[in-house]
Amino acid sequence: MSFGLVLSILISYIFGIMAGVNIASSGYHLHLAFLTIVSIALLIPVAYNFKKQVGVVLVIFFLLGSLVSAQKVNFNSPLKEQTGTFVEIEGMVSRYTSYINRTVYLLENPVVFHGDRKLTGKGKEKIQLTIYNPTHNYSYGTVVRASGVLKEPSLRRNPGGFDYQKYLARRGVYTVINIPEGQAFKVGEKPGNLLLSTGFNMRDRITELSYTLSQNEEGIFRAVILGDKSGLTPENRNMYQGLGVMHIFAVSGMHVGFVMFLLLSLTSIFRMPKNTANVFILMCLLIYCAATGFSSPVMRASIMLGIYLWGRENWSNVQTANSLFLAALFLLLLNPLMIFDAGFQFSFAATAFIIFLTPILKANKYLGRDLIAVPLAAWLGTLPLTAYYFNILTPLGIILALPAGLMAGGVVIIGFVALILDFISSLISQFLITSVGGLIFYSQYLMQLFNKLPLFGEGFIIATPKIVTVVLFYFAFIIAFIAYHHRYNPHLRFFVIKKYKPILATFLAIIFISLSFQVFAPSYLEVVFLDVGQGDCIYIKTPNNRVILIDGGGVSGSHNYGDLVLIPFLKHLGVKKVDVVINTHPDDDHLAGLNPVLKQYPVDLTLIPAGFEEEYEGFLDIIEKRGLNYSYSNGGQSIGLDSDIQLNILHPSGDYPASLGANNNSIVAELIYNDVSLLFTGDIEMETINHMLPYTTQSHVLKFPHHGSSYSFNTEYLAKVDPEIVVIQVGENNSFGHPGKNVLEYFEDVGIPVYRNDLHGAITIYSTGKKINKVETVIK
Repeated sequence: MSFGLVLSILISYIFGIMAGVNIASSGYHLHLAFLTIVSIALLIPVAYNFKKQVGVVLVIFFLLGSLVSAQKVNFNSPLKEQTGTFVEIEGMVSRYTSYINRTVYLLENPVVFHGDRKLTGKGKEKIQLTIYNPTHNYSYGTVVRASGVLKEPSLRRNPGGFDYQKYLARRGVYTVINIPEGQAFKVGEKPGNLLLSTGFNMRDRITELSYTLSQNEEGIFRAVILGDKSGLTPENRNMYQGLGVMHIFAVSGMHVGFVMFLLLSLTSIFRMPKNTANVFILMCLLIYCAATGFSSPVMRASIMLGIYLWGRENWSNVQTANSLFLAALFLLLLNPLMIFDAGFQFSFAATAFIIFLTPILKANKYLGRDLIAVPLAAWLGTLPLTAYYFNILTPLGIILALPAGLMAGGVVIIGFVALILDFISSLISQFLITSVGGLIFYSQYLMQLFNKLPLFGEGFIIATPKIVTVVLFYFAFIIAFIAYHHRYNPHLRFFVIKKYKPILATFLAIIFISLSFQVFAPSYLEVVFLDVGQGDCIYIKTPNNRVILIDGGGVSGSHNYGDLVLIPFLKHLGVKKVDVVINTHPDDDHLAGLNPVLKQYPVDLTLIPAGFEEEYEGFLDIIEKRGLNYSYSNGGQSIGLDSDIQLNILHPSGDYPASLGANNNSIVAELIYNDVSLLFTGDIEMETINHMLPYTTQSHVLKFPHHGSSYSFNTEYLAKVDPEIVVIQVGENNSFGHPGKNVLEYFEDVGIPVYRNDLHGAITIYSTGKKINKVETVIK
């Protein structure tokens, strides 16, 4: 099959997927009918001309991609009827991942029982079951029954946040249930799929082999050999990500290549006939795919290597490219929505650049070696994706790709040799695993040395690029690649201008329009009320890019909202420094999330209320260790942010009694931008509200005190503030009954719109200083 045909079919199918996804989100039936009619209209004239049968194939693949992806996006799970209710579920364990405090299972063929009703999952639908603090795990094929509240997976709730609902939907999961161990029990066993069963048994056996390693080394071992990152510490994640070598923990072509090397060595030692050896290798690769959960990178690599095995005698770069495109097409035919997975994108982008860019780089006398050209090509190929998904630029990744790859190769090869020898001698096997631990230890030491390098060690934080920027990067590479391959054409100028004039014109027009939007866009004051559950967290950015944080949220279980929401949000925006941090009062739901910010970011000034030194002990320790500045707030102080923006502290005054409690001593701040005022009130209650009444003035935006509590409801105060917009920072299904019914009824009666984090996710307010220009919410 020719290079051009395979690539054309793949592109047509991908365009079909994109069209289908857009159709599904905007009037599915009407648009789909229109698409079908247009496709048939294109097929009729093409069918009359035999030479244009390729066009028929391309249209068919476009239509196929549209139909299949639209149907997947619009999949309607019957189990959603029971979300929000207490149910019993039953299903067979088809996959599981163990974390420190929980085990996550996927249950296939799920059945939901609610009273007399019995609902069965549709098609290949699964339920995700999470059991917290388990004393044992259920293996593949176990039929489990559990009881708890059935829920839909969480949506993206903050700018730059992760959409867990879409992520699980791409894997056929539309409902989840989270329970303690006592609410689940085994009811039977099923044989399941032999391939999956073998793969999971191999995974469990590898995990058991690592028991002699330290917890840190065991986590890295499992991540490298199985792609199971559940055992990686946050510190290791951050370090490897900052160094640009996080890819060694995503089982991909490199890992499969090492496994292939080991298998080819075994078949050579035992002198297997070629066809027998090929079948043996393919079966082993399939088992490895099963052990790693059939992730798209390992499947891509296995498909490409499988194609290579059967045609290696006449192999060329064209066949390598074709095998890549065929692998992509095969995986997208299995699941068209896989194209939106980061793992799929990273794997194919890196491989494509290695195939097409490496020969060009090697033509340069300084980059002529594979050890330099291949890592550089892969780094360039994933550069925009790394920026888009991780908000980081990692120049050290080019240098460290080789030592990190050698470490991964040693772990994979020695690990699998240990697995094989474990059937013969556990003593030899454990000796090899101990040597793997040593390899990891010294590799880790090397990485830590590079991580300490000033400027480069942690990478460079960059804002999330727009999708159009990512697309333009790859489009520019394609144009450059075409120009390079026609560089000796005497009619190159004519060739490029004549044949590619429309493409180049479109490319330049898109760049011009994109830059125009940025140059002529109005300069806004942005205020983002982040969704941090039952807590407060407010981000303010002035038109001159000064950054202010008011509170940081609290904790949820073992997760700190600073790490979970605030830090990723700041990285999403490319924030490198925070000018002012204000903690309104030392309650955990306002304070805890600021700790990670103070540990990771330079902060010019931190403001806290006086009188709570004991509660602030740990907070102030961080400030002192980092050498940061802090002061106690005082009513009447004013902080100049921009020439026309002031942050005025209204409360507490120096003589206000701390004995009235932390809530009543919350810092109350007013942000004034020319004619617009925004009032931030912390958790003040009735005593402070009455105290502030005489000097309360009108504000356009009111952050309602104490998560909408009835104890902070004062109609006289609200009448004086007279806001155009009210924001309530409150968590979903909180146990406090926030916001109060009387609060919501009051604003409904007076006709003032109320925005709530539990209903709307993060809320962003934009102003040019003359009025509130617009309000955007993440959840519409």
